[in-house]
Order: sequence, then structure tokens, then C-alpha cells
Amino acid sequence: TYSSNFSVRATATTGITTSPTQPLATQAFTFTITGSGFDPTTVRVYFSGPGCSGNTSCPVENSSLSTKSSGSVSGQAVLSNAGTYSVYVQNGLSGVTSNPQQLVIVGSAITSISPSSVTASSNSFMLTIKGTNFVPSTVQVVLTGPGCSTTTACVISNGTLITKTSTQIVAPIT
Repeated sequence: TYSSNFSVRATATTGITTSPTQPLATQAFTFTITGSGFDPTTVRVYFSGPGCSGNTSCPVENSSLSTKSSGSVSGQAVLSNAGTYSVYVQNGLSGVTSNPQQLVIVGSAITSISPSSVTASSNSFMLTIKGTNFVPSTVQVVLTGPGCSTTTACVISNGTLITKTSTQIVAPIT
């Protein structure tokens, strides 16, 4: 008779904190995940959600993590899409995946546009867009409609904008 005792070391997460506390889509944020069973030499983190499917599409690999211990990992990530993500910890690419922690990435939202209409023969005017979570350093305005059939045909670039704050954009329209 042969008997053997062995155990499989699995990861388990207990929480996630981020800075800022509500990360914005397309902006870098830092995260700390707490738990147990993390192997500091192989631990990795991956995000599953909008635009991130599977354990290889939105990873933060071991070499990119700033802090790694058996009970905590920290690093930085950028997620392109707003929405709810499941965050997993895994020891190596083929290791057992932890239970998920949920993370919400917020996006920009437009609350008003002024003027709301103009006549077709109007000369140039200023378009004011109000909302939340605009990223002043990267925001741009994309117009679609007659004469603007693609998302690249009528783009007002960041450098052309008159005002760009987290709550208001003013774009010259010619």
C-alpha cells in the first residue's frame, strides 16, 4: 500500500483597492490586491471585462508588478473601456486562478451640448460640451453626420480645443 499527502497551493483574494478610487477608462491607475497563496516569483494579475477576455488579453505580468508578497500584490494598469471587470490573481500562466474581485472602470458622460442645433448655412461657431470624467490631456471631439461619414473625417483634436476640463469642452466648429 502506498499513501502520499500533497497539497495544491491555490490563490485566494480577499480585496482590491485602487488609486484613484474610481479609475477612469484610458487612464493609468494603481491597484493593490490582498489575499493568500500568492507566489512572489510567478504571481500575475489579469482583468476580464469589456475588451478583455481570457487570462492573456489584459494581464499585468510579474515583472510589471511593483509589490509582490504571499499576501499582497500591487501594480499599475490602464483599461480602455468603461464597465465592470473581474480581477484575478494567478501563480504563473498555467496556475490555478483565484476567486475574482470586482472593479468598475468609469467612462466619460455627456450631460449637455450647446448649441443643440445650428442652421446648415451657419458660419463657424463654438460647441460647448458639458459632462463628467473628461480627460483634459487626451479628450477630442468626433462629429458624425452628413459630410462626416467616418470617425476620422470630422475630428477636433485635443490641441485645437479652446477649453478642456474634466467637466467641459469647448470646440471651434468651422
